[in-house]
Amino acid sequence: KGVPITHGGFLYALRGELESMPLPWDNRVLVSAPLYHMNALFWMELSLLYGASVVLLPRFEPRLYLSVAASERCTQMSGVPTMIAMILRETDLLQTLDLSGIRAIGMGSAPLTTDMLQEIQAVFPHALLSNGYGTTESGPLAFRPHPDGRPTPWPAMGVASDKVEIRLVGGETPDEGTMWIRSPVVTPGYLNLPAKTAEKFHDGWYDTGDVMRRDGDGFFHFVGRADDMFNCGGENVY
Repeated sequence: KGVPITHGGFLYALRGELESMPLPWDNRVLVSAPLYHMNALFWMELSLLYGASVVLLPRFEPRLYLSVAASERCTQMSGVPTMIAMILRETDLLQTLDLSGIRAIGMGSAPLTTDMLQEIQAVFPHALLSNGYGTTESGPLAFRPHPDGRPTPWPAMGVASDKVEIRLVGGETPDEGTMWIRSPVVTPGYLNLPAKTAEKFHDGWYDTGDVMRRDGDGFFHFVGRADDMFNCGGENVY
């Protein structure tokens, strides 16, 4: 599906992220995912907008990724969880590299488990780990750290950003259900697919298809995909 993204919408997302997640001026962000992917596009433009540096690789290869992170003195890694899981397997190389400068690892675009976060933290004990959320249709702006400074529990994604509207639809309580999101970032619709657009977009709201749970502190947790659910004995199974 073609997803048109407006310049104004994406700038709105980047400015909103800067308010909740400012990057240090001396940050050096390692990016190796394709730039047409939301994850790489977000980190690339966020870093440049703030004046930080980007180390851009033409492709992802675990040993190259680690070697460049060390040689270029990168301070932040970015990518999808699968990429980070692959570099953790390179135990021989990890033992030879000085990666003490890595102070943050930003992940997103796929589910992330507590077990995996613990594995990453063991290898990068000084890095702040974050689990981001975004879709091509709604951009990277959905959640943010708690305004009171409470740490985000693993593997939650944060609390709802004050720059977007979020509601949970079809759940047994108001704190669970399929997430709908509305903001200036949301695409006007799918390119040349009016029927699909009508199915997923309603008065500016985008039906993400992602089932979420909101805990008592307002943090959102990913449960599963609505289209991956079936009912067994009265229970929803993903």
